[in-house]
Amino acid sequence: MATDEVATTEVTVLTAADLHQSCQLYADLRKAVAEHHPDVVALVGDCLHAGEDMDGRHTAAEFASILASLPCEHLVFVRGVGGGVKVVEKWRFENPAGVSLERSNSAMSV
Repeated sequence: MATDEVATTEVTVLTAADLHQSCQLYADLRKAVAEHHPDVVALVGDCLHAGEDMDGRHTAAEFASILASLPCEHLVFVRGVGGGVKVVEKWRFENPAGVSLERSNSAMSV
């Protein structure tokens, strides 16, 4: 490669937000991942539900299993405000090779 050439890599990213543990929306997410084969799935906010009403919503354990089973190389998710710690623990158990980005105060850690 000549010095003025730049190597490029194409990356496909599928983003979703405001899923709130909805069974229907996560079924739609799985369908979109299967159809588009993204390299990265980014759940960019409110993937968890903070309310009391859980009708039509996955449990934290089901949610973590869904994330772990998505057929993509990389997954980035923003937990949101509800029971996120339990979800991350379950997700790490189901997906030990996975990497999660977590925010503690103003610092980001991997």
